[in-house]
Amino acid sequence: MMGARLHVRFLAVFSILAILPALMISIFSVFMLNQGIESWFSGKVNDALEGSLQVAQSYLEEHESRLLVETKAIAKDPTVSAPTFLIDPQTMNEVLDKEREDRALAEVAIYNQQGSLVAYAGDLTPSGLLEGMSMDMQSSDMAARVYQDLSIGRVVAMAPLDEATWLVLSRWIHPSVVARMDQTEAAYKEYYSLRKDRDEIRIVFTLFLVLLAVCSLAGAIWAGLRLAGKIVRPVTALVHAINQVSSGDLETHLPPEDDDEIGILTQSFNRMTRQLKESRNLLERKNRELDDRRRVIEAVLTGVSSGVMSLDPKGLVKVANVSARQLLDVEIGSDLQKIDEKLDELFGQLIENNRDLVQQQVKIERDDNVKTLLVRLVPLRMAGGDIKEVVMTFDDVSELISAQRVAAWSDVARKLAHEIKNPLTPIKLSAERLNRKYLKNIEDPEERDLFQQLTEIIGRQVEDMRNMLNEFSDFARMPAAVYQPENIVSILDEILVLQRTARSKIEFESEFESDEIVMMCDRSQITRCFTNIIENAVNAVHERPDDKINDKGSVKIVVKMSHGGTLSITVLDNGCGLPKEMETERLFDPYVTTRKHGTGLGLAIVRRVVDEHDGQIRLQRRDEGGTSVEIQFPLNPEITENNA
Repeated sequence: MMGARLHVRFLAVFSILAILPALMISIFSVFMLNQGIESWFSGKVNDALEGSLQVAQSYLEEHESRLLVETKAIAKDPTVSAPTFLIDPQTMNEVLDKEREDRALAEVAIYNQQGSLVAYAGDLTPSGLLEGMSMDMQSSDMAARVYQDLSIGRVVAMAPLDEATWLVLSRWIHPSVVARMDQTEAAYKEYYSLRKDRDEIRIVFTLFLVLLAVCSLAGAIWAGLRLAGKIVRPVTALVHAINQVSSGDLETHLPPEDDDEIGILTQSFNRMTRQLKESRNLLERKNRELDDRRRVIEAVLTGVSSGVMSLDPKGLVKVANVSARQLLDVEIGSDLQKIDEKLDELFGQLIENNRDLVQQQVKIERDDNVKTLLVRLVPLRMAGGDIKEVVMTFDDVSELISAQRVAAWSDVARKLAHEIKNPLTPIKLSAERLNRKYLKNIEDPEERDLFQQLTEIIGRQVEDMRNMLNEFSDFARMPAAVYQPENIVSILDEILVLQRTARSKIEFESEFESDEIVMMCDRSQITRCFTNIIENAVNAVHERPDDKINDKGSVKIVVKMSHGGTLSITVLDNGCGLPKEMETERLFDPYVTTRKHGTGLGLAIVRRVVDEHDGQIRLQRRDEGGTSVEIQFPLNPEITENNA
């Protein structure tokens, strides 16, 4: 240990200097103590203490005997012992007062055998009986007795007047006398106790002197330690402080005790630790700033709708935001190859070709839904140019592409309707005019029938083209929605009533959570939307394969409300279903259809109506056969509360 030898030297010197005087004083004190103890317990002191104790006891016995004699004398007085004395209260009080004054008594009282006060004479209230007096009154022994109560300085005597009555006298003892008696008795007891423990006292004094010597030695040791510590402590503290600094505690500060070289060394040490602390604080502040930036980046990544992932050079996911987890269902540590092969191919192109950017649209399939992602890969390189990480960002552009296609087809439909609609009326009028003008001039019946059939075909085809153009117009330019609170159950009931009437061979079912579910919507658009969906379901039932044509066709509508304020409407059918090679999202594109005579505009119109009502639509293939169309609409909070 640092400074141990110097401490030992100081302790040895101070111990020798302190123990020699202490031993000499202790030997002399023991000798003087033995002489003094012998003189303290001499015979003269013993006789004096015994005489004082006997005088005090004789004084007390004299008072007791005198009071007992007076009590017996009063009890035998003819006046007091007369039978009429106790039945005459006035005479009894006068006699008791006179006796108290003549004999200088404190109290004169008469008690019955039960200890109850019969008569009393005294300056103060009755003091009461002492302990044991009441039991003595009830005993068969009728002898006079005397009692003392030195705690209050009183002597009490009692004598019987008859078998049931006792005379009680009390006299006070002067307090100073009682105090002297107590002091004398206490001094006598203490003296004899000390005399008995004379040898023990010698031992105690001897031990005291030994203790004094030990204390002197301890004081010397303490002084040596203090002096040695004053010299060694600064160096030892400096060594410990250096160890603390090496362990990372830069708060260590040593107060300089002197202005010598050690004090200068201490100041230099404090200056060094202060500079180290400032450097560490600067580093921690920079680290906190980096951490704050990291949290901001994480918050931004969490809030953006784009998916963001960080990959190591092996393709393992290190960081993924919420959007990436939702779109690709990834977890930290997942392998990109297992997530999607197309994404892994893009990642491989970036790594193998050492490119700075890879961007491409990728189609991925999740839960029977095909999504189009715009994927970008950017590498983060180290100082040497090697790839440290790869940041992959991707956006779901499926709806954007669908909206672009819808906008393009809307423009095409608008131009097509404009170009084709104008000549339809002249064509139909010309066919009708030809029929009226030339039909009667044809004599051959077969030619006449053929001519009439051809003109009718021209009219029907014109009407079909007009209906198709109307659908183009509806798709290209739908009327602005007028939102009002409507009961969606009532709308669906009306649609089902018409379908049941028109198609009795198909079973239409409904399952509504409530008879009244109100939402803000455009009634005409919602009616058109579900009419198209049910028409598609009916057509799918009619187009079932031959092995299922005999099965009962069914269309079912299920309406439910969620606690999150969402209305879910599902249309189920057991029709022919969707082709496995067809992507369900493509069916919402204009002019894409699986029916033989369909225009491909029904689901496109449905998609536009759902989008205008801030809803979501989803097509799914049913395991038991058929198709499921699920639409979710957000409910207006105020209308929902009023409806509840």
